[in-house]
Amino acid sequence: MSDESRPHLKLSEHKPLEDRIFSGGGGGSYQRTEYKQHANRIFKEAQILNQFFEKSVDHETIKKRYFRIELPEETNILASSEGKKISDTVLGNLVGAPAKNIGHFSTLETSFSALLEQIKTYNDSDTQVGKSKFAPIENISSIPEKEKISIELENLIQNKKYSGEILITLFSDLSREEQEGIKKSINLYLLHKEGKIIGEVDTSQGKLLRVKAKPESISDLAKQFISIQSIDPIEEVIIESSRKGEKIEDQVTVMPNESKASVCIFDSGVTKSSRFLDGSIIGYEEPIGPPHNNDHGTFVASRIIYGNSLRDSISKGQLNPDTKVLSVCMISHDEIGNRRPARGDEFLKIIRDTVERWHQKIKVYNISMNLTNPNVQEGAIITDDSVGGVAAEIDSLSRKYNVLFILTTGNYPVNLTNIPAEPYPDYFHKDDNRMLRPGEAMLALTVGSVADRENEGSMAKSNAPSPFTRKGPGFNTYRKPDLVAQGGNFANNWREFDELSVAGIGSGGDHLSYGNGTSFAAPLISRLAAQTFEYIENATPELVRALLIHSASLAESESFDSEMAQKLMGNGLPDTTKLLTSDRWNQNYIYQGVIGYRKIIKIPFYVPNVLINRKGTDIIRIRFTLAFSPETNRTLKTGYCKSHLRTQLSKLNKDNILTPIGSDETNEVLKDRYSTVIRYDKTFSRGTAAGDWEILIEQQSRWTLSETDTPFAIVLTISDPRNDASVDIYNAIQSEVPNKYENIVTVKERLKI
Repeated sequence: MSDESRPHLKLSEHKPLEDRIFSGGGGGSYQRTEYKQHANRIFKEAQILNQFFEKSVDHETIKKRYFRIELPEETNILASSEGKKISDTVLGNLVGAPAKNIGHFSTLETSFSALLEQIKTYNDSDTQVGKSKFAPIENISSIPEKEKISIELENLIQNKKYSGEILITLFSDLSREEQEGIKKSINLYLLHKEGKIIGEVDTSQGKLLRVKAKPESISDLAKQFISIQSIDPIEEVIIESSRKGEKIEDQVTVMPNESKASVCIFDSGVTKSSRFLDGSIIGYEEPIGPPHNNDHGTFVASRIIYGNSLRDSISKGQLNPDTKVLSVCMISHDEIGNRRPARGDEFLKIIRDTVERWHQKIKVYNISMNLTNPNVQEGAIITDDSVGGVAAEIDSLSRKYNVLFILTTGNYPVNLTNIPAEPYPDYFHKDDNRMLRPGEAMLALTVGSVADRENEGSMAKSNAPSPFTRKGPGFNTYRKPDLVAQGGNFANNWREFDELSVAGIGSGGDHLSYGNGTSFAAPLISRLAAQTFEYIENATPELVRALLIHSASLAESESFDSEMAQKLMGNGLPDTTKLLTSDRWNQNYIYQGVIGYRKIIKIPFYVPNVLINRKGTDIIRIRFTLAFSPETNRTLKTGYCKSHLRTQLSKLNKDNILTPIGSDETNEVLKDRYSTVIRYDKTFSRGTAAGDWEILIEQQSRWTLSETDTPFAIVLTISDPRNDASVDIYNAIQSEVPNKYENIVTVKERLKI
């Protein structure tokens, strides 16, 4: 540890968990001018719905009934009070929300019969008994096919790019017995339509079926089966290529890899019998068969094992591997050697099975691949209003198994034969430059690329966005990408040039390879994450996310305004010197834990006298990054994240009274409601006192949670904006409040990207 390094300090709850539960709200009942007409209308709609159930193919197979409720446009069904009220009214549970005033509900067959009787009473009685309950309902109906079939699939069919296969998701509250009955019904239904079920997997969203079906059968499936929740297109992976470089000389030595840091890569496989890699590979898994071409996976693995310094290490004659890799091959070949990637249910099944088996030993999972639909060259671009099935499953696995996924934004253009006509960086303003699935995953870190090398003929300058990186925002306009790392650069006119590219080890295992892509940037963040897990005992994924984001900063560029820079680089490039250690002018406090359903936690942190009792302005700067993992539900659309954590900073004033910092005084870097990251940054220049300041964290939820505890972590930094030579914040804290805080970690060497 250098003379300037200081340990992070561990925060604890000096005050107990507040045992206060927020009231659910409520408000007055919805008023109508003519209740009789309303009662008559929704009773007729309920009767039609009941008749529809009786005609559906699967009504005898399942005990559940699924239907649609529409509320007035100004109503938000995702609000806790409204959603709970309507659920109680219809004797069911909310299982989807395609719009803020539209809900999909699940109830038992017997409960729906009871609901029908209550609506009949509302209609038949002279005083419209139950009007306070039923008045908010605009209509009740079956779930229309347009709310089951994804827009992406509709567009593929209309543009005649449909691949012939779809992914059907059944409702998640169906029993295994019901699922088996539905599968038989679907197969029987498709028997004379040249279709069939060809794969399946259990996911957090419900049973997923991969189905071969003609385009004209898709609409019928959505109409005839009430148990079908959604129908999506099949997707497959796309990866970049690299170029073979020079052979690595025999004189280059490889030191033993004694690191405990490890990363699982879902990729194209890694070459075997390479002296530069073998000692760092935990295992080679080939769930769908041997690799088709392991060049990409080998390159990615070497970037995790050696980082971005491979060329420099080779020139010095010694390689020092410091991270290990588990290789899971996702791209195999068929009997005659044609490329066969894992698709749909296979892709999810492999990821789920791997994480279930390895999550105790491996905490970081790298997917340097993006998704596209077969027959489509542009890639599967994310949208504002929905999270894709793969991203949703990644989020579910992250929360269930306490692991961290590292993803990429994808490359633009997908195919270099179709380069944009606009010059760099003008084409970044185009809509088709938005990042690809599954990069919208909210609990993962999505990585874009910056250039680390430049010359007079390069398209980008060093530390500027790489020409091929894709932009955010992510789903629901949340900040994505989260971070960037070095992924390469192009010479003018999109020409590849080895000196501007990043380096890895090629498929032969004995030579360098050169490439450009966000695929090769993501492994650098994966290795940092794995090493952070290694060095910080019992670190959670939320803490590692918070540390990586907190350490990052955006590089300024004359070519980009601040808004575009943020869309391309997110929170920026991590500073490896800040991940595991503080310094004399910047002291990190760290806290990780869980917060209960609609509860409050108050966490004090100490501000020493050395920062307060001095003359001048800008006496103290407070920054924090809060990362959390809310429960998620893909079918709730923009209500995907079911919880939000709100923060409130309180300072000690001159009278030693804790004073909340009002929102009008804050300078928050990032505060997206119902996102998964909050960043805050403010400099105080007056009216403060030394002592215990406080951060308050409360959980807000817009729906009842299946799991009431939300994991979170916060990294809070107190800084001296002046970098005063007489200031050492860590030593001041130890002197003024000895033994109050535990050192998080002390390391002899800093991490390298």
